[in-house]
Amino acid sequence: MADALSARRRVFKKEAREVLCFRANWISVLMALFMLFFFLAAARYFSDCLYYALSLSGLIAGDFALADEVYDAASGVLLFLLLSPLYPGIVSYLYDLCRTKKSGGARVPITEVFCFYSGLEQAVRGWAVSFLRLTALIPLLFAYVGFVFLEDLYLPSIAGLPTQVTAVIFEVLIYAGTVLLIFTAMFMSLRAEFFVFFTVTRPELPISSCIRLSGNMMKRRAGEGIHLILSFVPLFILSVLSAGILFFIYFLPYYLFTFLIFCAAVTTEADA
Repeated sequence: MADALSARRRVFKKEAREVLCFRANWISVLMALFMLFFFLAAARYFSDCLYYALSLSGLIAGDFALADEVYDAASGVLLFLLLSPLYPGIVSYLYDLCRTKKSGGARVPITEVFCFYSGLEQAVRGWAVSFLRLTALIPLLFAYVGFVFLEDLYLPSIAGLPTQVTAVIFEVLIYAGTVLLIFTAMFMSLRAEFFVFFTVTRPELPISSCIRLSGNMMKRRAGEGIHLILSFVPLFILSVLSAGILFFIYFLPYYLFTFLIFCAAVTTEADA
């Protein structure tokens, strides 16, 4: 079973590399990702500039700390609504690059990144996709909080045990809980990948149907999907050690193409 999963994983990754190197796809994807990050940074910058302008104008008075919190929350929601359709848009663009590689069709215009701004229904789908993707990070946030803060707490003796023993027990529980939360995050991330795939490839389906289908795919292929995610850990660590340069120019597009191909293969097998 493990050999079969490894063989399928190698096939998915090989096909992802072929799509990435087909024509000028690598440069096109880098331009699309750069455009995405540029919009995110520019939107945040102009949001901060607006707040500073309001502060200097005297329109904000009273408790400035409270005003900061209110403005950060409001601008965060607004930026999410404005920018989140970019995420499924770039996934749609990458999926069309995959299809072009197989069919040998014409080049895909990079403007497809903005396809989820075409109407309110598309924007709502973009919001749902981005929200579900963000929820996959919540277990990692809990793991970080537990690891950083709870580990340093003073532990009194429990049931007469020495403090050193209770400290060891507590650390084991913290590490075990962290590992559990990390695997929970991977399961949620995998379901988000399927949800994004169905949202992009089957626009005729309502969001509720996409969620249901992603859950069904999870039940069938959760083990294979987790195996595929874990196979990217060494490359991810190397990307972090490269100060994020390798992450942007290679890891991220490679990862996205691999999971698009994986989701397409699993969906085709389920429909057969």
